[in-house]
Amino acid sequence: MKTLVMLALLAIPAALMAAGPAVVPENMMQAMQKVQECMAQIDQSQIQEMEHRSARMEGEIDQLCAAGKRDKAQELAMKYVKEIESLPAVKQMQKCSELVADIMPMTEDLAVIDEDDDDQGHVCD
Repeated sequence: MKTLVMLALLAIPAALMAAGPAVVPENMMQAMQKVQECMAQIDQSQIQEMEHRSARMEGEIDQLCAAGKRDKAQELAMKYVKEIESLPAVKQMQKCSELVADIMPMTEDLAVIDEDDDDQGHVCD
């Protein structure tokens, strides 16, 4: 989930740049250029592997949830999140999302999801 939020946030500057310089102030254009340069450093093969593994993991978690093994499903999901967070590509995405937060401060709260936050609910819900 955290990764999906970051990917969505990273798409915002590209969409704004497509609007053209008449819509976007020069200083914001420079900041978005930095974001694009940051994003260009993301290892796309790691992202693709992460997407494939995430799909497999989702299937496993769904099976555990369906079998009533909620605690095991939650444990597996959290283990996978920690594993994903250690990937260099994800660390680079986090770095890029910080640049986005600098450009668009209202996105700052969206970029961080606290795994200890009880309001997030359970993976099976």
